[in-house]
This record gives sequence, structure tokens and C-alpha cells, in this order.
Amino acid sequence: MKNYLCAPEKKYFLFTILFLLVNISSLSAQNLSFEKFSIGANLSANSNIETLHDYWDPGNLYEVNLRTPIQFGNMQVGLSYIPFKSKNSEQPDFKGMFFYLQWDKEIFTVKDFEINAGIMFGLCRMVFDKTEMYKSKDELQEHEVSAGFVSSINYNITQNVGLNLTANYNSILTRKKINLAFIGAGFYYTFDTPQWLKDFLE
Repeated sequence: MKNYLCAPEKKYFLFTILFLLVNISSLSAQNLSFEKFSIGANLSANSNIETLHDYWDPGNLYEVNLRTPIQFGNMQVGLSYIPFKSKNSEQPDFKGMFFYLQWDKEIFTVKDFEINAGIMFGLCRMVFDKTEMYKSKDELQEHEVSAGFVSSINYNITQNVGLNLTANYNSILTRKKINLAFIGAGFYYTFDTPQWLKDFLE
């Protein structure tokens, strides 16, 4: 396990934290809209093959997210979960959890249909099953920075309910990068932001 998944590179973690702080700071100085929020859920499947697949077989990715428009695009925060099944007894199964922040912008819109593209940054937590070889807490957990590109096709069925198709390419920044691509589909529910919350955010 440790031969493939090495300790995280500290500089990537520091870079991501600085990136988020700078962007959140600049956003707070702008006249943000935050007029609506969307709660979404997605199911995705891994669509690429790389070195990781020689050792583990990724399962489906399950995601929940919260999204809102801002002055220059859209901001989304989310949590994703994906199990990885070991292909041999020399390394354990593990579960991956992604906590991420995403920015994207519409690149094509017509009526209730839109195409978006953007970037995402986050943290990946990998929790390994116990085996005879790996028992300590430090050996059974990994925390890594992740970054990637995202795109989606969104269609509003009603004023509040919509469907989407998603595609993303995500790199987990271990010493030997893990590159994973996913294609999926989901739905979202949009509601007007309560005035008290809008006043607070603005």
C-alpha cells in the first residue's frame, strides 16, 4: 500500500489553502448575488484506466453538493464517496472521500438548457481496511490534496427541479499522481435564498 500511495506533499496542501483564502477574500469584497441555492445528488462511474487500476477496482462515485450563483459564475461545495476493491490480498480495500470547492461558468445557454465548465480543488481522505500487515492508524489513513476540471450539462425540468450530466477529471496529488475520470448523472432542487441569509452572505 505504501509503495503506491505515499505521504502527501505538504506544498500542495499549503497552495490549496492559500488559493481558497485568496478567492474567498476576493469574493467577499464583490457584490455577490447568492439569489438561489441548489441541492444536488449525482451517481458517477469511473471512465479511465491508469496504474491504480492494476491494484484496485473503483466502484461507483456517490456525491451530494450545494451550489449557488456568484458574480462571475457559480460556486459549489460537495462531498463525494467512492469505494475501491483490492485486486489481490497484498493490499487492503479502501474508501475514498472527497471534500471539494468548485467554480464553474456557463459557456452555452438556451432557455432551460446550459453547459458549464470549471475547476475544482479539495481534499481526499482514504481509509484502508485493516489487514495483518497494516494495523496502525497512520498506516490505514491517507490525506491528499486533489485538483481537477469539471463540466456539466444542466436541464431545468421545472422552475425548481433539474437534471444534469457531469464529467470530471480529477488528480489526487500523491507523490505518484492518481488521475481519475468520471461520467455521471444526477438531479438538483433549486430554491430562493431566504432574505436573512442573502443579507448575511452579501
